[in-house]
Amino acid sequence: MTEFFNKQTLLGLVTAFFCASGLTGCFWNDDPSPSPGGGNGGGAIYGGGESFIAVDWNHGKILAEQNADRRQGAGGLAQVTTALVALDWLRSRGGDRNALITVPATAAQFGNANPIGLQPGDRISIRDAIFSSMLADDPVSAEALGEYFGWKMSQVVGGGQAMKVFVEQMNALAGLIGMTKTRFRNAHGLPVSGNPGDTTARDMARLGMYALRNPQFNFYVAQSQRNVTVHRQAGQSSYTIKNNNQLLGTRGVDGVKFSNAPGVAPSLMVGSRRNDRFEPLTEGSSRRIPYRMVVVSLGSADPFNQTRQLIDQGWGTYEAWIQAGMVVRSADEMLRAEPVK
Repeated sequence: MTEFFNKQTLLGLVTAFFCASGLTGCFWNDDPSPSPGGGNGGGAIYGGGESFIAVDWNHGKILAEQNADRRQGAGGLAQVTTALVALDWLRSRGGDRNALITVPATAAQFGNANPIGLQPGDRISIRDAIFSSMLADDPVSAEALGEYFGWKMSQVVGGGQAMKVFVEQMNALAGLIGMTKTRFRNAHGLPVSGNPGDTTARDMARLGMYALRNPQFNFYVAQSQRNVTVHRQAGQSSYTIKNNNQLLGTRGVDGVKFSNAPGVAPSLMVGSRRNDRFEPLTEGSSRRIPYRMVVVSLGSADPFNQTRQLIDQGWGTYEAWIQAGMVVRSADEMLRAEPVK
């Protein structure tokens, strides 16, 4: 496989986000068959076939889970990876997020499935394409990002079809952060041109943990709305896009992304935060107790209500775990923190 983000290059980016900031824990897992159990916070709060997981962002403690290893369509959450690969490229190679990219001819396959009426030949800035994809689940903007950055990458690796090169980098990133049951097939996650790719709730939790350590990504997904501009032959058009994550700003939620695209079950990834707490240890010293959680819901008929309950249950489980001394009795209780080989 052609890799721009090879193990040396991308590992440097991953390590920078996970470790250099002084935060504890790196949440890679190279176990090809992670098994649920042990860390379900007292049992699943829902029956049925949907998948979910709630994980402490700092230590990797699993707070609740159900069917977390069941594969299903990646859906619009694949666009989180698209944005991360684009941002990683800009960070490592330099580039202007205000640069205009052209909407490719393949955008016609989505019909009207984008909030700003993008058509082949329209131009939009990298920044606005990321906003439209993250806030409004816009597959056309994700497609445009994939084509543009895939073309840039193909020039580095010696050729290749742009989207194919880009998707290879999506899968390279997934592999390097331990998403062992995920396979991306396109930049948008929809089944408009064949297999949309598949993933699991556990793998998406790993992606969320990685994503929320990227300050630039955090800025995008924390916005409640954003004005974007589309450049057309007839002139410029401005749009206000609103974040479709209904939980943003409630229960400490400060991102990440909701998708309810045609042909794919609803999916929701959120990060929830509370104020950190400091406990005295000895005179003049204290222990910082961080409060941040990642919750992923896949396939629920009511993902927002389910996630609300998971957040509430998760904080209770986390608090009880802290009070009990943060004891880990089984590896299955944790989203294992192992360095990339």
